[in-house]
Amino acid sequence: MSSTESPAGPDGEAGASRSTASARSRLFTRPWFWLLLIGTLWGLPLLKSLQAQYPDPPVGYERTPESFDLVDAEGRSVRLEELSGFLLVVQSLDLADADGAEEAFAVFRERKSRLRGLGALVHHVQLVANGEDGRLGALLDAKTARKPANLFLHDPNGAAWSRLCEGAEPAGPQYLVLDRHGRRRGTFGPSEAEGDRFARVMTLLANWEGCDPPPGEPIYK
Repeated sequence: MSSTESPAGPDGEAGASRSTASARSRLFTRPWFWLLLIGTLWGLPLLKSLQAQYPDPPVGYERTPESFDLVDAEGRSVRLEELSGFLLVVQSLDLADADGAEEAFAVFRERKSRLRGLGALVHHVQLVANGEDGRLGALLDAKTARKPANLFLHDPNGAAWSRLCEGAEPAGPQYLVLDRHGRRRGTFGPSEAEGDRFARVMTLLANWEGCDPPPGEPIYK
């Protein structure tokens, strides 16, 4: 048998196996192997994210920011511009309708429970009609609603609410959303499906600032 020929038989096969195993074990001791492996594992999620298709941003980023200057239960002036940087969930509350006010407050609490994960980024604004003569203060005390992220503002004739709802779809919404810059980014009805849509819009506005650019700047993906 020529010296260049591979050994035959069981001994030769065993030697080849030992040689292969030895080569593999040496591979695991090479620093470049581990760098390559770690880099690959780290890069795969990044490559997948670069290929992901972002959902369409909520409508309304091209709208002009809204504005109001109202008074809260303690008589302090609150301007919408002062709330820049927060996502605002706005609802109208008429204290002249006791049953309607109770229902609106139940909706308010249920809606807040959907947004617990968004923390202090969200403020809830109630535009209160017929809340004079101490009725608003009594309501806040009874509902333990005096919290920094809950704003109850007097809107005596509903003018501020009507202005915010101009051109809204669906017409006569139950509540609406203003983005960090005060633009209306969604109006919502009372159904469960609308509640689900509301949660999606809020999550998108909170977690992807690319869909919430400053006024005059385009949406980017």
